[in-house]
This record gives sequence, structure tokens and C-alpha cells, in this order.
Amino acid sequence: MEFLSKNQFGIVTILILFGAFQGYFLAAVFLFSKRGSRAANRIFAALLLVMALHLTELSLYIYGQLWRFPQLDGTTFPLLFLIGPLYFLYTRLILTHHFQYRWRHLLHLIPAIACIAYMFPYYMFDASAKSAYLKEFPPWKTPNIPLGVYILLGLQQIQTGIYLLLSFRDLKDAGGKLRNHLSESSIIARFDRLQILTLGFTIYSASYLVVFLLLVFFDRYGVLIDRIWLLMLAAFIHFISYFAIQKPEYFSPLASEEAPEKMAQALSPQNGAAQKYRKSALSDQQARRYLEQLSAFMIEKQPYLEPDLKLADLAEEVDIPANHLSQVINQECGQKFFDFVNAYRVELAQSLLKDPDYAHYTILAIAYEAGFNNKASFNRSFKKITGMTPSAFREA
Repeated sequence: MEFLSKNQFGIVTILILFGAFQGYFLAAVFLFSKRGSRAANRIFAALLLVMALHLTELSLYIYGQLWRFPQLDGTTFPLLFLIGPLYFLYTRLILTHHFQYRWRHLLHLIPAIACIAYMFPYYMFDASAKSAYLKEFPPWKTPNIPLGVYILLGLQQIQTGIYLLLSFRDLKDAGGKLRNHLSESSIIARFDRLQILTLGFTIYSASYLVVFLLLVFFDRYGVLIDRIWLLMLAAFIHFISYFAIQKPEYFSPLASEEAPEKMAQALSPQNGAAQKYRKSALSDQQARRYLEQLSAFMIEKQPYLEPDLKLADLAEEVDIPANHLSQVINQECGQKFFDFVNAYRVELAQSLLKDPDYAHYTILAIAYEAGFNNKASFNRSFKKITGMTPSAFREA
């Protein structure tokens, strides 16, 4: 680990700075991209720009070079108070159909503005004096940290944590609605990737909690921990870059132009309330009759072969009110709509995988035959239900 402790320019510095420059590049890509929601792209571009700017400043500071640019010292710290609000708004834009900006959204800027006001006297310090101080006291010789830094870091941690909790709440609510109203695996897969991205941002934010605890218990940063931490931040930007390049559709709104009506219907607040069935007039006897009617229809007509089958379509075909159909699937079958439909698809896939007439079919071809529209969702659903991968099932 000695290479991480050296203070001169080296491979670690290159990796960290490359992460920052990649953040700038991605920010420009999202800012000028015409793919998907332009509003969501702008918010995500701002988020990447904040991360890249902060990573650049910290790189210069931790390697003892910030004295060359004293005017930059502390300038990106207030931007940390934008990370939570920006990501929260981004998830809202991805999940919500016809999201509109309101004047009240400007209230999210108050913590960042307050931080700037608090640090403004320091920004007005003479540049030469700051340069001399930074040169004399690099991070490995930094004296005691001011109490105000502890307070600001603590507040920033609390604020970001609150926004992440709000984002997870929205994701949990949307996930239940999507799985209960849609069977289109590509949309569910994009939603799952949004959850992974949110988890990544949680890890990114948690790294600041580590720094805060180090400040509280050790009164200053440790050089080795600092550089590992910066590598983690750079690695997260690389992680985003990989998905942005390899899977750009994961950054497109779920309520896309391709199917705005069905997405708006699936994610509407009314669906969340309907799933509780508190005021349902459906009797147990009628529910059992609907279940028999539904089971017979699924076996005879095989509607699950339609990859983008949704609850409203199935309700119309089987002649059962959509809210009652949802209740029957949830309560009588104990499943979400997504899982209910995929169970039939997996059952068909099992028979095809064992059928000699389909021995020459690839796993992907079997997935398409069974109603899935991508291999990843097929593998995930198949293993969830059978405990085996499709390949292992075929060979067993």
C-alpha cells in the first residue's frame, strides 16, 4: 500500500484525475444529449459536474498542490449540499410522467446557499495568504480542524441521508406498482438498474460518513484513507460511465415516449391506493370465481406470450375489472402481476428446454418463445422460480 501513501504524482493520481475528467466529459454528454428526458439529463449532468469538481479540488488538496490555486480552496464544499437534492429530483424525473418544475423546488438550494454564506468570509481572504498557509500545511500536516467544519459535514451527511431515504421510498413505491401492473421485463430491468445506481450513490455518500467519523475521532484525515476514498469516488464515476456507454437505455425515463400511457397508469397514485383493497367490494366467493376464470384463460389463450403484457390489457381480455384482477392476483395467488405472468412463462420455458424438438434452440430463443424480451430477465425469473439457471435445467 506504499504507493498510496506517496505524495508525488503517480498512477493513483492519474486514476483519480481521470475519474474527474470522465465526470466532466459525461456531464457534457448528458447536458447536450437529445435521448430521453432532457430535464433528467440536465439534472444528471449537474450531479456529475458537482462530483467531478469536488474530486478535482480534493485531488489537488490531498496531494499538497492546492496552494498553487488558493482561490479554489473550499469552493466545491457547498456543492455537496446539492448532491442529495439533485439525485432526488433525478429519480423523480425518471419515475414520474409529466414531471414539472415548480418554484418550490428552489427551496432545495437553501442549504447550499447557507453554506456559501457561512464560508464567504474565507473566500474573501487574501489569495497569497491562503497560498502560503496551504503550502506550509498540506493535508498530512494539517492542524486542528475548526468546529464549523464538523458541523457542516454533519449537516451535509444528514441532508443527503434524508434525500436518499426519500429516493428509496419513491423507488419502493414505484417498484411495487410496476410489478403489479406490467410484465414487460425490459422496463423492470431498467428500474432495477436505477435501484443499483441509487445504491451506488448511497455508497458514494457513505464514504463521506467515513471521513466525518475520522474527523471526529482522529481530528484530521489520514493520507492513506484519503486516497483510498478518492479512488472510490473516481471508481463510482467510472461505474456510471460504464452504464452510460454500454447501457444508455438505463438512463432513459421509465415513462418514456414509447409507452407513456401505460407507464403513467402503472405509476399513478391511484394504483398505490387500489392495491390496499381497503374499500374493495369483491367477495371471497367472487374472487375464487375470478381466479378460476383467469387460470383457464391463461392456459387456453396464453396471453403471457405477449412480452409487454400489462394488467389493464389482461383485465380487458379476460373480462375482469382491473382492480379486481389485481386483487385476485395479489391475494389469491400471493404474487405481483409481474411475477404471476413470469411464472407461466417459466413453466413454458421449462417444457421447451426439455423438448427434443427445441434442442437446437439457444437459451435466448427459448426466452423469446416463452414471452420474455431479454435474456437477463429470463435468467433472473427462471432461477428465482426453479432455483436453477436455464442452462443448468436443460443439462440436468
